[in-house]
Amino acid sequence: MKKLIFIFMFVFSISISFAQNQRHKHNNVAKDSSSAEAKPVQLDPASKKEMMKELNLSKLQKQRLKDIRMESSAKKDALRNDTQLKSNDRKEKLKALREEEEKKIMDELNFEQRAKMKQILMREKG
Repeated sequence: MKKLIFIFMFVFSISISFAQNQRHKHNNVAKDSSSAEAKPVQLDPASKKEMMKELNLSKLQKQRLKDIRMESSAKKDALRNDTQLKSNDRKEKLKALREEEEKKIMDELNFEQRAKMKQILMREKG
């Protein structure tokens, strides 16, 4: 009888620890997916170059996108170097700046290019 109780307790404790591990993994995945929505997709230079080719941008569009990125980069650098800002404020302002940059870039693209861009970003995320 003692062996039976011991085996039952052993199996019960293993199942509880397994359930806790599964719940912990699920919580981590949920956190990762929510942070993935907040963070933009970071493309390496080769992927950016390929994306530019796939979008078939005109010379004018390329120049405008370059100007947008340079302007945004300067603003990001200024925010990062601002010692007066608290960490949370800096993160919020950087997020707003990324969203503004993305909107400006999307405004420069035509309908087909926007659709292609969304498709590329989804492919890069997943």
